Amino acid sequence: MAKSWIDDAWLRDAVDRDGNRIPPTAAMRRAAGADPEKAKKTIPPEHRTARYGKGSRWVVYWNAPDGRRRKAFRSRADAEAFKAGMEDDLRSGRYIDPRGGERTVADAYREWIGTLVNIKVTANAIIHRNTGLAGPVLVKAFTTRVEVVSLGGLNGLSSDDLLNGVSLPVNPALFDRFVAQGFAHGTGSGLARVMECYEGTGVTATVSATTNSVRLILPRRAPASGDGRIIRFPEACRARSTPSMSEGRAF
Repeated sequence: MAKSWIDDAWLRDAVDRDGNRIPPTAAMRRAAGADPEKAKKTIPPEHRTARYGKGSRWVVYWNAPDGRRRKAFRSRADAEAFKAGMEDDLRSGRYIDPRGGERTVADAYREWIGTLVNIKVTANAIIHRNTGLAGPVLVKAFTTRVEVVSLGGLNGLSSDDLLNGVSLPVNPALFDRFVAQGFAHGTGSGLARVMECYEGTGVTATVSATTNSVRLILPRRAPASGDGRIIRFPEACRARSTPSMSEGRAF
């Protein structure tokens, strides 16, 4: 499969009665570029897309390490230049997702919640948070680790108690709701399951606590040049199923 290609968002192939595809002629393409409104009178409707004459015409598609991407351009020359640079980056391993900070909240959610580690960590950070303390749950992403800090102590427990599966939820009602929705098991095994994900990797997650906060450090693989901005955790930590934002689950 091609790594990248350019599509004309204004013109399309027509299909005859025998199912043969008939591409737009070079004259049609030139006319649409010179004056799309005037050319509309001479270009048959079967060759015009619903987007004809609207917005950027030339769309570059490419197969990135984490899925298909697209970027639109007004001129064919700009699209060709971008495509050439994109293919060179993909071949050489220098590729970085050009969307950068333009990712949506949903993108960030899927990236974060797509691992078993993060489902457990997110649930625990919320369930055991002391709501009497003002401040958010902190998630800090570094090159080789992610740190999750939740306000509230261990409710009289020690770090070793947590590793042994002892659990005393600070918010019992919220805890029950998370269990009912499938975000927690309610058996005190969450932290142990996180630790298991790192077995055989040469690194391990660590937990520390003070009177008013608990911090969990999750090692992550530093992204290679071809990984774009994807956070990589051990493959054993991939979730078998990911809770969907569209399922309407309320916390």
